[in-house]
Amino acid sequence: MQQFTCHHLVDKPELLDKVAEAAQEEWGHINPDVGLAERKEYIQRHMQYSGVEQMLVAVDDNNDFAGMAGLTSHDMRNRKDLFGWLTILYVLPKYRGLGLGTWLTMQVEAQAIGEGLETIYLYTHDAQDFYSSIGWEKQEDSSYFGYPVTIMCKRLVAVLEQTPNNIYPFNTGN
Repeated sequence: MQQFTCHHLVDKPELLDKVAEAAQEEWGHINPDVGLAERKEYIQRHMQYSGVEQMLVAVDDNNDFAGMAGLTSHDMRNRKDLFGWLTILYVLPKYRGLGLGTWLTMQVEAQAIGEGLETIYLYTHDAQDFYSSIGWEKQEDSSYFGYPVTIMCKRLVAVLEQTPNNIYPFNTGN
């Protein structure tokens, strides 16, 4: 059985470079004006235990980076009217399909609830089906840096009773 644990990135600063590199590799093409150094600075601003700027990392049995997800106040420069966003959900390709992305999303939702948010947002250009399958609803189609995206939201009061307000380990059962 493979086990993963989730931590605030502030507790795993040695993973900062891996987190920034994964984010740059996955989304660098969307805004090529933002380089690795700027992306790392963005992530460093999220190295906190509380507030609406948090970054969580998942590690495997060997304490190696497996994935990440964050909570941020604003994730789209052109949508400052929406507050509280799930940001940079990413799972290493070798761990995809195990439920780790769902688990990380739930961890961020729990952090958002702990910060008093009732609704959380995200934008995606290709994962609408995934997010819909875990309770997110399409809010609108939009565009960001010339890419078509879908803005989605989730009412957190609906999951308040079923989502823990702590970070728990995740076992794949394999």
